Amino acid sequence: MSMVLAGSIPGSFSIEFPRLVVGIGYSSAATAAEIITLIEQSLACLGADQTSLAAIATHQRKAGDANLLATARHFDVPVCYFGDADLGLAVPNPSAKVVAAIGLTSVAEAAASAAGALILAKQKSAYVTCALSRCAPDFEPLAFGQPSTSASTAASMLATSSAGP
Repeated sequence: MSMVLAGSIPGSFSIEFPRLVVGIGYSSAATAAEIITLIEQSLACLGADQTSLAAIATHQRKAGDANLLATARHFDVPVCYFGDADLGLAVPNPSAKVVAAIGLTSVAEAAASAAGALILAKQKSAYVTCALSRCAPDFEPLAFGQPSTSASTAASMLATSSAGP
């Protein structure tokens, strides 16, 4: 998606809309539809759409979650996972609820901040929280966090781990 800068002659100068990473945290009660809806609403707050999204970032405990993988398929982006040590960043809106649940001050804002500057603080729905960051120009999703690019990767990992010793 391109946008023309204010005051320029249409077609004479455009820039690529910045690539964005969405950090998400959610409870087991969340559905894929709720996650997708909150991400779409958050992108709309910035005047962006799903083509601006480069990756989804979250806590490694969500690896293999069907709702997360469905969300990644919907947006056609990889999911990148982070452990506790990676998400121990200072964030603008720490959550006492998250501290009580997993001992971290944030998942959504911390995961998004790992990719670059936070540009949309956490947004909430009933069971989902998300935040958006602008990726650095050299951002590479597959080198970010602990990536998993598809449901087939997760299924392959599950089959391998179920195969026995």
